[in-house]
Amino acid sequence: MKSRLFFSVLLVIIMVMTGCARFIKPEKYVTSAAGELLERIDALNTRRSACKGIGTISFKNALSMPRMRFAWLCSLPDRIRMELLAPTGNPLLTLSADGTYFYYQARDKDNRLYKKKADGISLKKIISIPLTIRDTTHLLAGAIPLFDFDTAERIDLPDGQYRLRLKGYWPDRTEEIFFDKDTGEPVGLAFFRRGDDAPDYSVRFTGSREVNGIFVPRTITLEGSGGQTVVIAIDRFWPETDVPVEKFILTNPS
Repeated sequence: MKSRLFFSVLLVIIMVMTGCARFIKPEKYVTSAAGELLERIDALNTRRSACKGIGTISFKNALSMPRMRFAWLCSLPDRIRMELLAPTGNPLLTLSADGTYFYYQARDKDNRLYKKKADGISLKKIISIPLTIRDTTHLLAGAIPLFDFDTAERIDLPDGQYRLRLKGYWPDRTEEIFFDKDTGEPVGLAFFRRGDDAPDYSVRFTGSREVNGIFVPRTITLEGSGGQTVVIAIDRFWPETDVPVEKFILTNPS
């Protein structure tokens, strides 16, 4: 009887341990070649703490949305404020995130403010591309967004181009960062979901300008899985150092 009880308890322990093992993340695996590329990206990203800029945004596949000027202020990793501007320069719409909350305010007669938790928020309902707040902040700062990956490897292509492939097990997601074979600089990236051959969305950088020793793209092109295209042209860029969180908090007008 005792032996039967012992083996029953042992079986339960093994089943529990086996079940729990499914939720234990494996150790991060990074090849030496991938590590060199990650160090390159880290060196690029660490030079960007905050910035502000002015540019234009256009929606190639959305005829109802004209090309518009906008201004932004951002502080890495997840604080940003964007103002869509009227031809007069007055703000039409303000989007902001302070690291905890996301704010949306149409600058009309009601001036109503919407506020919700920033976790899981993306800009898909606004620009039809599932761009996260964190990704947006990095891109407008001239940085490369990286998600919490489990494996990293360098992929060399027949034409001499190469890319960094980052994979995550939970959630099952892949990011690829493309490098120029001549300059070694990142020229684009793409995010993939499990089982999808086409990217959830991709980003392409075109041109470059130097501002106080920092290189930023002249144009950022985003393409969604449904054919949506958003083009951001950076006209002016100013590196910042210390931006108080109050700049990213919107409040109802008194």
